[in-house]
Amino acid sequence: AGQVTRVGHGVCVIEDALTHAECDALVRKAQVPGVLQASRTGGGMQPDRRQSWQARCQYRETPGVQAKLGRLMGVPVQHMEALKLIYYPTGGFFESHHDAFARSFDPRTGASDWACVAGGTWPNRVVTCIVYLNDVPGTGADTGRTVFDDIGVAVRPKKGRAVVFAPAYLPTSTYRPGQRRECMAHRGERCHADKYIATQWAWGCPYVAEKDPKSGLGPGALSDETV
Repeated sequence: AGQVTRVGHGVCVIEDALTHAECDALVRKAQVPGVLQASRTGGGMQPDRRQSWQARCQYRETPGVQAKLGRLMGVPVQHMEALKLIYYPTGGFFESHHDAFARSFDPRTGASDWACVAGGTWPNRVVTCIVYLNDVPGTGADTGRTVFDDIGVAVRPKKGRAVVFAPAYLPTSTYRPGQRRECMAHRGERCHADKYIATQWAWGCPYVAEKDPKSGLGPGALSDETV
């Protein structure tokens, strides 16, 4: 990876987090006919809030990429969800949302609705890494920037560039362990050209995709290419 810049309140931008060859390989997977499905939100299909297409890679498809992103995020691969590829066609966008889950925790035990899919107590997504897989032409908002309105940060897509941030507090935190950090709400501005990203989420404890009904993992690989 290249230069690391902290752009505000725990949001870091990392240049060349993935090589151009790795980015191209992931885009090819997203372009395999029939693999992409319309993206949903927590409320289901909401085209007024989100217009994009997505697919999950199988773990066996992306061992090199996930090992590299795990080092950037400081987490073991065992804590990581399967890599998600997202395609925003011209005009695509995603309104403000959170990556961590707002689930009630038992204050005595730290148990939550997600205890079945993630080991330990206070389970939640604690690190997000978004990697831009292509350059999007334009000069500002029309490039489909990632915007954190609460902290005044906007990151422009650039091939290989990553944005890393913590959507929830660590389970070991003395302040609100496992709770969502509300200031990490973010949105993808409407893009005026095609945009591809890879999104990697990591939990504060081991994650078991087979026990997660929302894992998005289909029965087979998107393609035979290994990255």
